[in-house]
Amino acid sequence: MPVYEPPTCRELERAVDRVELYIDMDQDGEASLVDTWTPSSNSDLSYTYPWDVGGFGPGTYYTVARAYLSDGTELWKTRDIEIAHEGVSVESEITRYDNVFQILYWFSHFRTNRPC
Repeated sequence: MPVYEPPTCRELERAVDRVELYIDMDQDGEASLVDTWTPSSNSDLSYTYPWDVGGFGPGTYYTVARAYLSDGTELWKTRDIEIAHEGVSVESEITRYDNVFQILYWFSHFRTNRPC
């Protein structure tokens, strides 16, 4: 089986056409499209999607980041995000380094004064 060897970003005007973010909001195993990002150029390397999960209950949420390259190739990465307590927000950032994507997530917990 041939190995996919993408062109370097210097060979293309824009190596990535778009990135889509999918999240399984209702925990049914089906992630739905929540955002689409189109880089303006090859130097546009960072994408952030703020996801306020403060109203979500505890559980595991399935996420997918899918990149569509200008040569027609589709690449994706999946992650499960575990929410242990209510009042948590998640923010993610996808950064492209040449033809590699780095996906970062930040988690914040907002404490409430409700009794346990």
